[in-house]
Amino acid sequence: MILKRREITIPGEMTAFECDVCRRRYDPTTKNTYDGLQDSIEVNEVHAISFEAGYGSVFGDGNTVECEVCQHCLKRLLGDYMRVQERETVDEKKDQDVVKEEKN
Repeated sequence: MILKRREITIPGEMTAFECDVCRRRYDPTTKNTYDGLQDSIEVNEVHAISFEAGYGSVFGDGNTVECEVCQHCLKRLLGDYMRVQERETVDEKKDQDVVKEEKN
């Protein structure tokens, strides 16, 4: 669950979040740490899932589905199924795609 300030300077600015899996609250205004990372870093790694379920969905036709998950729970739950590429590999692929576009 993403937590927002009541008095906002930027509409929708996230000030903290609570992981819907482990229920840990991450607040960048504190000096809390998790696995050596400060909450100010953890807040930038929240993964938000939000979609409208389609016809015949296991979530119910037309229902809105939302979830916020910390990076640690995401890795624990889905890490075995995720494809992770090192940044250099991704940047090289982007460069190759640009070269291909320029040739066309």
